[in-house]
Amino acid sequence: MIKGFTLKDWNIQALERDLPRLLTQCHTPLERHMVQTFHGKEICQLAEQLKSQGRLTPGGKAIAQKYGFKG
Repeated sequence: MIKGFTLKDWNIQALERDLPRLLTQCHTPLERHMVQTFHGKEICQLAEQLKSQGRLTPGGKAIAQKYGFKG
């Protein structure tokens, strides 16, 4: 997770918007892959939490499904 923040501080759209910034800080293809994988897992985890609370929006669900969310 992004340093200093918890999942409840973020929404799915904000996490996806932050991904390009994180990828620009990567120096190797391995780092890029690790960041993309970890970020996708965070998005899916947040989507699951929001779904269980009844707060998952259709837009958030669509974004999460790009990262493997099966909700």
